[in-house]
Amino acid sequence: MNYLYLTLAVLAVGLLLGCFLKKTVRRLLHTALLLALVMVAVGTAIVWSPPENQPLDPDYAVVLGVGLEDGQATEELERRLELGLSYLQTSDGLLILSGGDPDGDGITEAQVMAQWMEDHGADLSRVYQEDRSTDTRENLLYARTLAQSLGAETDTVLILTSDYHQTRAQYLARAQGQEAVGLACETPPLQRLTASVREVYAFVKAWAESRLSSS
Repeated sequence: MNYLYLTLAVLAVGLLLGCFLKKTVRRLLHTALLLALVMVAVGTAIVWSPPENQPLDPDYAVVLGVGLEDGQATEELERRLELGLSYLQTSDGLLILSGGDPDGDGITEAQVMAQWMEDHGADLSRVYQEDRSTDTRENLLYARTLAQSLGAETDTVLILTSDYHQTRAQYLARAQGQEAVGLACETPPLQRLTASVREVYAFVKAWAESRLSSS
């Protein structure tokens, strides 16, 4: 779902209806529209001001998956994988490729990522697939479980994902008790603008899930 277009459509319909409604109802509607604009502003701040990378010697790194296109890696996923390839070349830690099959394509994001890494000359002896997750919270949770099963420490994690995704991903990692930093690949401006609205909805979901899991 394109949350940007949805929000803009709601704003447009709200402004149109405001011309025909009674004064009290119109005020309520305008208040709701103002809240929607605040959401857009908050989303823009999240997406266009990702957390700054800080020096950290992580216990492991994880590449977060993103939807496939006809069973193949998208340009966005390839940009994330390039970060993973660079990590393998500059670090001796293990790398987890995290992504299941949330869209029911019959192939997991982790499988596609592993094949891409192999095709680009990666040392797969330090690369592991996490293929059960269906969202960002599960990406981080299941990747941590896998790293622990491999005998790795998991107090610190390096998250490799898109710039607009970093803030929420690091929030979710910290919610499960980890110290997290990230390396981000750049996203085209139009895609980041669309993500600015979607990330607000996703952050609300992330907050609710972290609260429920801690209760």
